[in-house]
Amino acid sequence: MAKNSTLSRPPRTPHNFRRAAILFAGGPAPAANAVISAAAVSFLRDDIEVVGVKHGYSQLLQFGPDRPLVEGQDYVMIDHKMLRRTRNSQGIIIGTARANPGKNVSSPTHLDDPERVAPLKTVYEALRSIGVDMLVSIGGDDTLKTANKFRLFQERLPLEAPRIPVVHLPKTIDNDYRGIDFTFGDGTLKLEAVTAEIGTSQVELPIPYDGDPITMKMDHRFVADFCKVLDNETAFIFEIETENSPALLSTEDGYAYVIMPMAKDR
Repeated sequence: MAKNSTLSRPPRTPHNFRRAAILFAGGPAPAANAVISAAAVSFLRDDIEVVGVKHGYSQLLQFGPDRPLVEGQDYVMIDHKMLRRTRNSQGIIIGTARANPGKNVSSPTHLDDPERVAPLKTVYEALRSIGVDMLVSIGGDDTLKTANKFRLFQERLPLEAPRIPVVHLPKTIDNDYRGIDFTFGDGTLKLEAVTAEIGTSQVELPIPYDGDPITMKMDHRFVADFCKVLDNETAFIFEIETENSPALLSTEDGYAYVIMPMAKDR
């Protein structure tokens, strides 16, 4: 039997998911199709059906009793055949739009206002109508905030109502940004940046970590974006496996955020 390597197929993870939806919102970004393809393949390998929601949230917001979602018009079923030769293709295979179902929610109290959360409710009902039980949103800061508002909206649903976990993928990295080294080890997190203007800058923070030292280079702005949507007292888990693997940030109530590491040699 061949020895496992970084190119080996990852082991199957036990789950109860049957159908995941992927949507891309906001302005276009380089390599959008590569990100969509990578996410879709990960689900397909675990026998999870993948729905590509067309044009961001715009089609979902038109859902209603007299306006069901229509395959081909509002969403597509993504399979391996569709993904062939899409990673480097131009445009965005599922389209994008700037429709924002959370734009009327700007404080926690707004989540208790039926009128303000009506668009979020429509998105929830639209996704459930086609059997979606997981959502991956790809976009910038506004899309991240929308994903979090969608999570908070679901917290107020009746206990028996099914929840749709949300994973957000940030879409933009500046080509001239070299990132920050995040070093986990011996009960500390060390942040280190090197710039031509100011040289080396370091900050150390105490954290409950006792594993082997790992250094990952990441865009600190993505970490900040995740933290900005949390309350000050909210704890979260920062899961890492290797310096070249994605980092998963998650809260106890099911909100998750994936950050890809940056190349160390730029």
